[in-house]
Amino acid sequence: MLELDSTSLAVFTTLAPAGMVAFVVMALLRSTVADHAGKRRVDHLLAIPFLLVLSGFITSTAHLGTPTNALYVITGAGRSPLSNEVVSVLAFLFLAGSYWMAAISRDLPRQVAGAWIAAGSVAAIIAVGFTSIAYSIETIPTWNTIYTPLALVAGALGAGCLLSEGIYLFAGGLKPTRSTVLLVAYALSCLVVLTAMVLLRIELDTITTFVAKASGLAMGYDVRLGFYAISSAGALCALFNASFREEISTKTRLALACASAFAALWGVFLVRDLFYQTYMTVGV
Repeated sequence: MLELDSTSLAVFTTLAPAGMVAFVVMALLRSTVADHAGKRRVDHLLAIPFLLVLSGFITSTAHLGTPTNALYVITGAGRSPLSNEVVSVLAFLFLAGSYWMAAISRDLPRQVAGAWIAAGSVAAIIAVGFTSIAYSIETIPTWNTIYTPLALVAGALGAGCLLSEGIYLFAGGLKPTRSTVLLVAYALSCLVVLTAMVLLRIELDTITTFVAKASGLAMGYDVRLGFYAISSAGALCALFNASFREEISTKTRLALACASAFAALWGVFLVRDLFYQTYMTVGV
């Protein structure tokens, strides 16, 4: 049961934060699109980050047991970090989903669309923040470190930037300068994630209880980080080619963008699953 729970949470903290960051980046880039038709194309493609977050959220409910428990979690908003996380993600899903449905069904006034998508972006930022601190629990010393929110936020920023660029390639493309910024942001975020996880690995050696040592909890720690680095490098190379090689066909560009997204999300999943394997309470 613990394996199922950790896997479902790893999927959630991979897809949901990355999807919310992608939504924010796409909203920012949407504001720079001059023509109305271009904005409409972006509005249609906002379904992709929305569905990523929704899929992650649905997967995460597996560790709650029953829908009744999920409703109970919501009632703890303001008191429980888990409740704050759930409520904030639901708020984003409501704002982003309602905006997308309204935007594709009618031509929204510019001010209404701007305010609506801005509200969804603010909700996304808040939700990522609540998700990042939901695991800073005093009774779980292996999670209660600065590296926990740092790795989650950095992973979400990187994957979100990469996903948003891949999506924008099919919404009319990006200017080279913007593509460069997003790819550099992804590379830097990967370095932050690796640094945070290496420092966490070092700190695990100092955390012990009467019966266990934290460093022995996650087998293959260094190997998983190696696979994360390989996946991230592959994602970066794939999207670089999709963004800057003008001679490739549209089908090849689409294949590279999809491969890049999969590699980036898979890398984040490896790190998130590794994080959950370090679970150890003060009494164990």
